[in-house]
Amino acid sequence: MFTIAKIVSIISGKGGCGKTLLATNVAAGLHSAPKKCLLVDCSFGIRNSDIVLGYSTDILFNLRDVLLGDASFADSVVNDRSGSKPDFLASSIGNCPDNLHSLMQNFIDLVSERYDYIVFDTPASLGKEFEVCTSLSDIILAVTYPDFISVSNTALCIKRISNSSTKKVFLILNFPYGFESDSFVEDIIDEIGFPLIGVMGYDSSLSSIPNGKLIINTDTYIAKELKRIVKRLCNEYVGPAKLRFSERLFDKIKSF
Repeated sequence: MFTIAKIVSIISGKGGCGKTLLATNVAAGLHSAPKKCLLVDCSFGIRNSDIVLGYSTDILFNLRDVLLGDASFADSVVNDRSGSKPDFLASSIGNCPDNLHSLMQNFIDLVSERYDYIVFDTPASLGKEFEVCTSLSDIILAVTYPDFISVSNTALCIKRISNSSTKKVFLILNFPYGFESDSFVEDIIDEIGFPLIGVMGYDSSLSSIPNGKLIINTDTYIAKELKRIVKRLCNEYVGPAKLRFSERLFDKIKSF
């Protein structure tokens, strides 16, 4: 029986909120679950996922090449020989194709049967890539900092997702300077209007992690929370970390 991949888009309303770190590590966690997972960098014109994965010198062809038929998927996808990272397709530093939606749909039709999950690392805020990726996705993970601009922009982005009522949309909070109270988190959840699936926070040890070594493979709080997020994506309910946040903040994802 063929597998039909679940499509997951990682979005944020503002750059610098940890979206690419989340996308690469969630994809790696799904790969280790073990699930067959493909990570696709959909930020045309600029790319970062390859740096985080340690693949900067391994990119021969990219997503644009595959979409336009200039290279095959087999020649373009990067496979980790150690088996510890997901399959990866880099973005192009060239412009986004005009007929992106139909090209991406054809791409999904081409590779979907090979994977359990396909994770899209989308550009921050709105744009053609955002609209196309979210419209083709089954699950949306919106990551935000707790500041007013990030929360407001993320709420706006989610409202712009076409057919959002047919998708599973979840919020991931990233606290860069430590954790806040339950009531503060609830205010953000209410503002954005979708349930919480994970909470990340500052860890000074992350600054010493070299490119190519993923956070989810470290012994840190964030690594443990990333693994909890992955389990929730795989339809396993996992409660919040002890002494962090209360169970009621995650009540809405129990049915997921």
